[in-house]
Amino acid sequence: MYVCMHVCNDEKIMKTAFNDVNFYRLQKCILTLILFSSFMNIPNGNAYLIGKLNSSESSNTQLSFDRPVHVVIAGDAHEAGMLFQQAALSRGLKYRESYPDDQVIFMAQQEKTIEYNAQWLIKRNVSLVEKIDKDLTTEKLVQYLKQFKKIRSLDIFSHSALKYGVQISSIISGKIGPEDKKFLELKANFTTDATITINGCNTGFRVAPAWSKAFGIPVSGSLTSTDFQEPHTNNQYYFNNEQSIPKDFPKKDFNDLTYSQAPNCKLGLCVRMKPISGPYNGFWGSYYEGALTFYKIFCNGVSEQQCKNAYKKIATNFISVKNLNLDLSFEAYKEVVQDMLCPISVRNNIRKECVNALTASESDKTLNQYSPIKTKALQCTDQGCLFDLDCPLFSKKCNLINLAKTKSTTLTEEYERYLKAF
Repeated sequence: MYVCMHVCNDEKIMKTAFNDVNFYRLQKCILTLILFSSFMNIPNGNAYLIGKLNSSESSNTQLSFDRPVHVVIAGDAHEAGMLFQQAALSRGLKYRESYPDDQVIFMAQQEKTIEYNAQWLIKRNVSLVEKIDKDLTTEKLVQYLKQFKKIRSLDIFSHSALKYGVQISSIISGKIGPEDKKFLELKANFTTDATITINGCNTGFRVAPAWSKAFGIPVSGSLTSTDFQEPHTNNQYYFNNEQSIPKDFPKKDFNDLTYSQAPNCKLGLCVRMKPISGPYNGFWGSYYEGALTFYKIFCNGVSEQQCKNAYKKIATNFISVKNLNLDLSFEAYKEVVQDMLCPISVRNNIRKECVNALTASESDKTLNQYSPIKTKALQCTDQGCLFDLDCPLFSKKCNLINLAKTKSTTLTEEYERYLKAF
């Protein structure tokens, strides 16, 4: 189940594609009808919830707008059910352990009925702050977050698309593009050590570099499809589709790998999102010319020290194979970084190959072009990746063009930056 946004809803691109005014109006009307019909048929429609992640002993819903805050957001999941919310809560629980004096806020577009979703959250020790019977639009999101003066982390788990941005709800006004003026009003609310992670498909092509430049903070994004993983009894994470699950190692009942207080995996509190092991190929086209199997951090105009701190912070709070709050040894840290950067498979030894290649690259810089994917890897810098899109007229599908002149060194460079951040 690849979690990418499957709604074409960018009017500016439609205007470019259809120069004839009357034809454009016809297309716009058809598009509006399709979107309206799709929206009316989505059973988990127009409402969103705000909650607070407390310690196991507390159900306090009081918020302080002057205290540091970590915000995790789950978008409208459609076919993914509660998985976005599970992944968001898993990240939120890690922040709660890492920063016990900070607040952790959870926001989500409703799944199923509003009461079902509310009870679902309460059973997972989320104290409900508000239930709002309207969609989570960009405007409402910004309006709410503007109250907080010290946002240290913002993590979004949602559908997304290269051309259109991040989709937090099922309507047009719930889409956040690379240069969304309303969303960029939050700039003054981020702390100097703030980070953003965008965990949907293809968020690293345009959105993450643009947000990093606009906010002046590090932002991570994906360069292919993303999917959901859970920990198994061999202490590794695997995608939750049948062909990716190891037969001899069932899922863990509790995630004692990442947390001091191991959450119950049967409650969906052990879920993480990770890029798949190959290029994107789906609703929006074929990106065979380039991909990365990990979340790339962009520091577009960000200071070197601020960027360095972000690498360590993101690694420390990644849902991974070690609890770096308890064991911050270099070896444990490196194991987490390798888990973040390397793919895994039950059909081959790609994880071992990748780990060995990265380890070898530490001392032998001639090995800096290693990539675990069989197709081309993207070459990326702090400012973005070298690519272009070929989008045929009247077609939603585009082809990716890799503009790099040589083989990619992005993976080994990213690995080196993580290690230097330690």
